[in-house]
Amino acid sequence: MRRPAAAPQLYPSAGTGDQAITDWTSRRNLRQALDALTEAGFPAGPVHNATSIVEEPRYLARGTVQEFEVFIDEQVQRVRFPGRSRPAQQSRQSSGSARNWRAHRQAARRNAPHR
Repeated sequence: MRRPAAAPQLYPSAGTGDQAITDWTSRRNLRQALDALTEAGFPAGPVHNATSIVEEPRYLARGTVQEFEVFIDEQVQRVRFPGRSRPAQQSRQSSGSARNWRAHRQAARRNAPHR
């Protein structure tokens, strides 16, 4: 894999391997690191966890965050979780479709002329 031409500017005095990455990232916040990497030609984006996903506007806009009531310390609290559940009926239809597809493929193989 070829390094983008501007890449040496990112770590002029860094060591090698994990230590170089640690040294470089410890001197920058997330926005600074993403900007520098993107400017140097590296595709870069944040790595999300469950906490950051439920705050991320793009996930919220797509409706991929759900809110549920859960018990925490013997009290009901509303908590947001990443992900979107499918209705049970849709889930059954999907598995039924997969079974129908397998049955169709098996029948097609049985009826296919031998070569």
